[in-house]
Amino acid sequence: MKSLKVVVSVLAIALLMVSTIAYFLNLPLSGYILWFAVPLCIIAVYLSLKPKKNAKITPILMLMLAMFSFGSVPKAFANIYQRYGNVGWIYPDGEAWAMVDTGADQLCFKWSFSQYIILPYIGVWFPIGYVEIYDSHGTIYFRDGKSETIPTSEELWLSYSGENVWITFKIQACYILASPVPAFLTPEISLTFYIGDPPSDGGGGCPYVYTWAGQQYVMDNNLLPASEMSNGVDVEDRYMLEQPLFPSHQGTAFSLYSLQIREFEHEHDFIDQVKVVALDHASDVKIAVTPKGEILTYRQPLAPLSCIDNDGTSRLNEVVSMDGNVSDTTTYFEGYPGDYLILNFGKVDAENAKLILRDDMKCMEVCIEVQVPSQTGDWQTVEVLNPRNYWAIEAVDLSEYVVEDEDLLVRLYWTSPHRLDYVGLDTTPQDIFELHYATLISAIHSSEGNVRRRLLENDQTYAELTPGQQIQLTFQLPNNRNEERTFILYTEGHYSTIAP
Repeated sequence: MKSLKVVVSVLAIALLMVSTIAYFLNLPLSGYILWFAVPLCIIAVYLSLKPKKNAKITPILMLMLAMFSFGSVPKAFANIYQRYGNVGWIYPDGEAWAMVDTGADQLCFKWSFSQYIILPYIGVWFPIGYVEIYDSHGTIYFRDGKSETIPTSEELWLSYSGENVWITFKIQACYILASPVPAFLTPEISLTFYIGDPPSDGGGGCPYVYTWAGQQYVMDNNLLPASEMSNGVDVEDRYMLEQPLFPSHQGTAFSLYSLQIREFEHEHDFIDQVKVVALDHASDVKIAVTPKGEILTYRQPLAPLSCIDNDGTSRLNEVVSMDGNVSDTTTYFEGYPGDYLILNFGKVDAENAKLILRDDMKCMEVCIEVQVPSQTGDWQTVEVLNPRNYWAIEAVDLSEYVVEDEDLLVRLYWTSPHRLDYVGLDTTPQDIFELHYATLISAIHSSEGNVRRRLLENDQTYAELTPGQQIQLTFQLPNNRNEERTFILYTEGHYSTIAP
């Protein structure tokens, strides 16, 4: 009996310790471990009290412990999803809890923060912050601390009927430093979970970039599309942001800009390096980037004289203007494997020939090959494009393929389903622009804190993202002294699909 008591007691204590560690690591197993630990504690107490004179209290004690045991059983409801998180020093202590009840079509977000702290920097600190709730489809709720004081504690209830989506709850208690060089103290709690059945392995996932649009973050496009074919090898991605990017803080000489990289599909992202380049230029000058990273300027590209598909049908009307609307098939051309368009731009009497395209519909393979006639009369591929999930402008420099007194012919060859909204040829000389490399101030991972050092160099030291996680990037740039500013985001890394 004595040896049995020792074994049960040791096992109970060990499970209680494991449950405690799992609880502080915010692991979902803590409740289940406690479920087994409590009955063992009951048995251990019973074995300890049974041989003693006060054994009469054993039934009462066992009943109390049994009630606690049943109360500690982890409850799992098919229609309730929840998550808890907290922050501590040096950030202000705080905690938050989020819940979605699909049965009642409601969500709840509760938070509580202690007093803010101020770092000993020269300048004037004043508090800001925000509360944001968003899912895979966009923003559900947003409050900006610039226009109102974010309370240190609140319980928020909203109607919500989302299903089979990732949802994220964020609360940020923030101090901003008003000085020649602005700085932030940005404690943040970010809670993300999936509503519905776990997403299946459908392929085609990827990280997405979100831009700060002045009041909230908006989805721009997916990143690292070439990673679909890289077999785990890092790829380089240079993407001209399509959505507006406004300063998150405007200074007299410098401003801060904020981006988010989010993974809400079913991929494991390995981000090695992130950079932002700003190009300041005249308002009548436009910017495009080639797959090799060459920056090209253009003004008003010329439409092709003809655009014929592989069936001999003219598709000119579908590709002469940037009016792509996926619900209106007359505004774009959609090609499938083996389809092609032959474009005739006529004789080009200029040193520059820049092909400008607008495409979308990301695929698992090479989507479109840009080809020109070879000396033997065959078609030779001079560039390969990897379109993204949403419309994006791309460029290909064809200057070296212009032949004097001959029509410039270009064939676009489809290897996977893909949409083309626009194609034109710009022959203007390269325009002047000011190029600024942004300074990465911070990179706050939703689970791991500041991962800035991992993103500075191409060194295979990765900041990783799994479904529901994100990285909030803050860059510093000198203020724009020209009429327009265009941003190019450089990302290096890869991603892989998480097995179901």
